[in-house]
Amino acid sequence: MRQVFLSKSGAIQVEDAPAPACGPGEVAIDVAYSVISTGTETASVAATDLRSRVARVRKMARLGVERLRTNGLDEVLRKAKLREGISSAMGYSVAGIVREVGSDVLDYLPGFMEHQDEPVADPVCVPLYYVSKLAVDAGIKVIQVGEGSDELFMGYPPFLQTIRFHDRVTRPMQMLPRAVRSGVHKMLSPAMLAVDRRAGSWEELLRRSVDEHPFWGGAILLNDVEKERLFPNRPPGISSWQVVAPFHAELDRRWPDADVVQHMSYVELRQRLPELLLARVDKITMSVSLEARVPFLDHRLVEYVLRLPAALKIRGDQTKAILKKAVSDLLPDDLIHRKKQGFPAPMSQWIFEDEFGRYLRDTVLNSSLIADGHLDGDVVRSYVDAHFNGQRDRGTLLWSIFNLTLWHRRWVSPGAR
Repeated sequence: MRQVFLSKSGAIQVEDAPAPACGPGEVAIDVAYSVISTGTETASVAATDLRSRVARVRKMARLGVERLRTNGLDEVLRKAKLREGISSAMGYSVAGIVREVGSDVLDYLPGFMEHQDEPVADPVCVPLYYVSKLAVDAGIKVIQVGEGSDELFMGYPPFLQTIRFHDRVTRPMQMLPRAVRSGVHKMLSPAMLAVDRRAGSWEELLRRSVDEHPFWGGAILLNDVEKERLFPNRPPGISSWQVVAPFHAELDRRWPDADVVQHMSYVELRQRLPELLLARVDKITMSVSLEARVPFLDHRLVEYVLRLPAALKIRGDQTKAILKKAVSDLLPDDLIHRKKQGFPAPMSQWIFEDEFGRYLRDTVLNSSLIADGHLDGDVVRSYVDAHFNGQRDRGTLLWSIFNLTLWHRRWVSPGAR
């Protein structure tokens, strides 16, 4: 691994160092720019922070400042390249790809339920806790995170699929009578579902296009058909669209000319961002007394970016186009234009680990939620079998059921298994 730091003389130094062993209760991470994500949003925050930090210690680290002036920030970042071409790294940052989890992470799970307050279907909360703790142990009290950037600037690659589908299919379909729209869906649906899973996602967008908007949110684990199978007591006729529809309707009233990109941003800002992304960051970081601030959610920036035309945010297959251009003089091109990479937790791999895998399978298959009739046990077992037989990756879904079970055990039925 590579380490970047200011020496006592003030020089910026880059040195090789052995990767630390992953001890009990620790998470091994390929370090990159920021605490939450290795995407452009947090990279730009970190780079700006580097510049201001160096300026503040000008008198104490004059040599380091001179080197920054002479070589430029791009060159300093290039010298900090991580091996395997993962990203550019600065020594004060504490995030990246989770590679390994220490043996005592299971011991954290009870405290994890306390910190979450509610079941969170996102395994990134586990490495987020250890990364936040690492920051606090390094003396950091406040961090800046990139939450809101992807929602405002259309940074998630799957968003492109929905936008194109809306423009090419949904919008033309809306001009047809409802009976024709329904007929098109009924005719094409069986063939689309029979092709492969990707075609299945297109089928879901086609189904929504009959009466609804194709975009329901950026993190939907199960569609309505799958939910009906998993939750036997789910009231008939209920749909997740009932949660999303008011947001689309509200934007239509307030901004009749809003395009599909603005609808998607608005739904994310009203739903996923506050209910999941900001909630998880705030609860987990504050559990170790670390404050996370969100510069991309300054209300003035949000109001301005929401009004920008889609062409400035998306150019061909390039997402966040205007943001990448804005930081082009701060960051090297190979970092700005590399494939988007979040802060993933390899849940699908963790589940195959002996101790954790056994614990998760036992917890999920014997969940009190099954005994109480909230979940269908046969459906849950089919998810477990499909994942462990290698038929389909169900890691995130199994984690979600596991998390829900632990939450239910802690807060609803303390005596349950």
